[in-house]
Amino acid sequence: MIFFYISLSTYLCFLVIKLHKGLITLDKSKFDLKKYHKNVFNKDNFLTPELLGIIIIIIAFNSNAKVTGVCMVILYTLLFLYFLREKQDKLSKNKKVVSTAVITGLIYISIFSLFLIDYLDLQNDFLIFDNSKLYYTITIIIGYLAYYIIFLSGLITNIFSKLFKKQKKKK
Repeated sequence: MIFFYISLSTYLCFLVIKLHKGLITLDKSKFDLKKYHKNVFNKDNFLTPELLGIIIIIIAFNSNAKVTGVCMVILYTLLFLYFLREKQDKLSKNKKVVSTAVITGLIYISIFSLFLIDYLDLQNDFLIFDNSKLYYTITIIIGYLAYYIIFLSGLITNIFSKLFKKQKKKK
């Protein structure tokens, strides 16, 4: 299980770059979710080198979990270095971007906290997930669907900003 957390660190480095890219796209579309949807949900964003993660899922169910972990470390390290060398735009620090980033972070923290709770309960013989192959599958899938999670966070941010505007108008 420790090896899973080592492979998770390379995955999280790549995920930060991907979430940064998604937040920039959402900010450039001025938090219009329809424009964001058109800009992000196209063939170019889903036919990426990250699609190789699906091969890791196949390896996960056909081999040892340590082999899967090594493949995950190698793939996400290479993806991190590949996307790191691309020129990144600066992210503005307005309230909507910060709140969307916080909501996205909370979603990911809640998902990864399940892994931590499961690991801590390993000593008590109470496991939520029975093997680490499922861990690898879940992490790859939620990383691949990061743009959907940013879309969901943007939707939540828009709803809360409208609610706060209505409360300010009432005062």
